[in-house]
Parts: sequence; C-alpha cells; structure tokens
Amino acid sequence: MMVTWGETLKRRWRAEGYAEGRAEGCASMFIRMAEVRFGPLSADQRACIQAVDITEFDAWIDRLIEASSLEALFIPPT
Repeated sequence: MMVTWGETLKRRWRAEGYAEGRAEGCASMFIRMAEVRFGPLSADQRACIQAVDITEFDAWIDRLIEASSLEALFIPPT
C-alpha cells in the first residue's frame, strides 16, 4: 500500500500534536503536585517546568518526592 505525501504529513502532525499535548499534560500535573506539596509557584518556576523536555519528567518527579523545599526542587541534582 502506497502512502501519499499528504497522509505522511497528517501522520507527522498528529504525532507532533500528541507529543506536545502529552508534554503539556505532564507539566500541568507536575505543577499541581508541586503546589499541593509546597504552595503556589512563581511565574518563573511555572515557566521553568513548562520548558522541561518530556523525557526529563521522571527525574523531576523523583526530585519532587525527595525535595524538602520548593527551592530544592529547582536545584539540579549533582
């Protein structure tokens, strides 16, 4: 079966849209969890989280679990 150029583009856009939506969902959930634990986040902190690559959220979730303060959450692990 031959796939047209248009179909290839639709598939790519769908995949990109799915990945973008997934990243936004991860960021939104992480922000909610951080705010429940530590209180409101600043606009800069929210922006930082929203800029995180989706592949890094596992490490960020580990940091959220282990962090003793909101400030510690934003200090990269050594």
